[in-house]
Amino acid sequence: IKNPADYKFDVIYSGQVAPNPSELLMNGRFDDIVKYGKANYDYVLIDTAPVSLVTDTLLISDSADITMYVVRANYLDKRMLAIPKELYQDNRLKNMAMVVNDVDFTKEYGYGYGYGENHNKGNSFFSKLFGKK
Repeated sequence: IKNPADYKFDVIYSGQVAPNPSELLMNGRFDDIVKYGKANYDYVLIDTAPVSLVTDTLLISDSADITMYVVRANYLDKRMLAIPKELYQDNRLKNMAMVVNDVDFTKEYGYGYGYGENHNKGNSFFSKLFGKK
């Protein structure tokens, strides 16, 4: 596909939704595409459906070097965070990272960028979110 504007990347679109996507992911062709991508590009990004909706993400997770779990602030039902919490605790996704987007920094949440004492030393974001230290 022709690159949009001056960006230096290529895109492979998913095409039509197949009646048997899980079977297609397991036939070996997906692994071939990922191997080609890793050999010919600096980065290969694979956008998948949320893990809670389909199992395809877990099927292809072995091909990933890192998994970014993206959530939208003030949109995602906080009860849904139990899913990435369990995946993180069970180490089911490699090098899992969480990205929180659309954060409104004009509101006060109790966190900031200023200097001062840290009363929660040793408690990372993930340890607070997932109960790990």
